[in-house]
Amino acid sequence: GPATSHAALYRCFDMWTLDHFVSTDPYCATRTNEGLLGYIATSQLSGTVPLYQTHDPQNDNRFYTISASERQTVLNWGWYDEGIAGYVYLQP
Repeated sequence: GPATSHAALYRCFDMWTLDHFVSTDPYCATRTNEGLLGYIATSQLSGTVPLYQTHDPQNDNRFYTISASERQTVLNWGWYDEGIAGYVYLQP
């Protein structure tokens, strides 16, 4: 399996808001786990960049990006900063 410096990343679905999101929580915060997407680094490792997570309080959507400028754009729109979901590799 993956090293302990990595966590499983799951695709989740909230049937009440019809929102898909990703999480390292296998219970998807009591939502539906739609399966394993892969693994994400839990701390910055060589070759990884932060995966930023934001949340739109208006419609309960989440947005993930590795771009600091895209993250700032949605924060300027009033989205909430949910921090860094983990760290992703730019190349396999």
